[in-house]
Amino acid sequence: MSDKSTATSFYVEGMLAGSLPFDELQIFIWDTLEEWHQLHIDSHYICEKEKVMWHLFHLLERWPESTLRGNVFLRKQLEDGCRFLKQQGPMLHQCLGVRP
Repeated sequence: MSDKSTATSFYVEGMLAGSLPFDELQIFIWDTLEEWHQLHIDSHYICEKEKVMWHLFHLLERWPESTLRGNVFLRKQLEDGCRFLKQQGPMLHQCLGVRP
């Protein structure tokens, strides 16, 4: 989980900064979903980092790049989520991260 949270922060921050194409972020998300599907996790327990990661993935799949960059609320959710994943900020207040 730690590796994926670090990679998620890297990709999201790169997209927000304009240094990483949105298409590459989308490929990372789909690769992660494919890897996740192969894990066969039976536990219903979900840690806070995982909740935040799924929350960010949901936002990134739901909204187009222009909205994610331009909408103040969504951009702040992404930035705050990245800070949390890097252990540099608090848990998101409105985090609805659910496993696929």
